[in-house]
Amino acid sequence: MIVSLYSHGLSPADMKPSNGARPQMIIIGGAPGVGKTTQARRFLMERGENYDTFYHVSFDAILESHAVYRERTGAAYRALMENRAPGPLTDEELGILSGVSASMQSSRELYGRTIRSLRKEALEYGVEQGWNIVYDTTFCTNVLERDILPLLHSYDITVLHVVAPEEQIKRQLEARHVQMIQEGWIRAMPIKKTREFMEECQRMFHSICQYVKINGLHICCEERVNDPL
Repeated sequence: MIVSLYSHGLSPADMKPSNGARPQMIIIGGAPGVGKTTQARRFLMERGENYDTFYHVSFDAILESHAVYRERTGAAYRALMENRAPGPLTDEELGILSGVSASMQSSRELYGRTIRSLRKEALEYGVEQGWNIVYDTTFCTNVLERDILPLLHSYDITVLHVVAPEEQIKRQLEARHVQMIQEGWIRAMPIKKTREFMEECQRMFHSICQYVKINGLHICCEERVNDPL
């Protein structure tokens, strides 16, 4: 079950490095909506690698693939809209809807484990298999440093921190909300928290880079600016 969440139909052999090369770990961070997937694809393409053959461990993949999550957030959105005129969601309303997401993230309702523990388990499994991995650190805590990085001495690690102007990120979040609503569900994030997300991701980027350098891992740290939308 864990592999199916992140392998996108690939076989284990597809996710292994070729020609005896060291496996790659792409640790990517940035505020929600900043363009992490776009930059990860671009980074790997520049190096002759295919993003679609990597094992992708992300918060989004766990939540957004689960029917119960989509049904419940969609129902919460529809209930909210019953008592208001049509129009864009306010930040207060996004906060209410994000509370629905948060309650499901911290419970064991979806997979019998919390989302954080499932993500950690999935990442450890990929490392044990020696697969090429893209790891999205969105909403990650120090679990990465404490439990995962010590396992990566056989890996070539790249830490990418994706940044963009605050207003650009806000526009992208708003567009993402609209798209999700059209699909009948929503993973809401209050727009006013954009700066908070940006600052937290900046701290995590420096913390990870410092950790891997101190511990002698094969590391490249890079900050990438996403192109304006």
